[in-house]
Amino acid sequence: MDITKATRNPTKVHADLKAVGNTTVTKGGCWIIFPADYTAKSLAFITGEVTVLGCWCITTDGKTYGVSSATAMMRMIPDDIQLVEINGEDFYQLRFEPGSVVIQNRFLPCDKKIVYNVMSYFYDYGKAPFYMNVIDHAELLSETKRWNDLAVFKDQITHDIYSAQLQRSLKDTGSFYRHTIKSPADLLKSAQYIPLRDGPANKTSRLAKIADTELHRGIRSALQDDPIRPEPLEQLYMR
Repeated sequence: MDITKATRNPTKVHADLKAVGNTTVTKGGCWIIFPADYTAKSLAFITGEVTVLGCWCITTDGKTYGVSSATAMMRMIPDDIQLVEINGEDFYQLRFEPGSVVIQNRFLPCDKKIVYNVMSYFYDYGKAPFYMNVIDHAELLSETKRWNDLAVFKDQITHDIYSAQLQRSLKDTGSFYRHTIKSPADLLKSAQYIPLRDGPANKTSRLAKIADTELHRGIRSALQDDPIRPEPLEQLYMR
């Protein structure tokens, strides 16, 4: 199964799932896929059962898939767990037989603390699994009030600005992805992401890069890359 060649089709996935009491059951069987390094940020716990952040990919046939974007932990008891490599990175692949319970309880725990881990993984470290498109990333924290009883930003515009800073062109991390958008369809594609904690990559002027905490990287970046937004002080100090 090469999930990277699958087509996103949430309607087909929804047709396979049904609610039975407080659980969610798969009619014909399915696979759930998520990054293995979720475990490093306590976004997944793998034992006899699996507890994982509700941001994963689900497929019923390997040809189509859907994406869950809930910032809450979900408990699952898969029939099989495999560690697979996708695009050079490790992912857990959970298999559920036809008629199996996929989500043990749809009444998810409301945990405010998990939001910090989500922000650290997706933003501070610039992580984004292959199944997340540009819109998924921008809207990741939009429903934290619902899932975690904690509003991160005031509105979606602020979410978009925060996310757009990290979204870069697939060809050049120095170019913002938003500058490559030519049609609404481009918002349904994947971008390259930089860590928010990467000072030189996020600074727009030479002075800001030099003033960064990682001095050696800041100086190298200031010398190698032209500023996106030169500061007036540069004319004074850098003649």
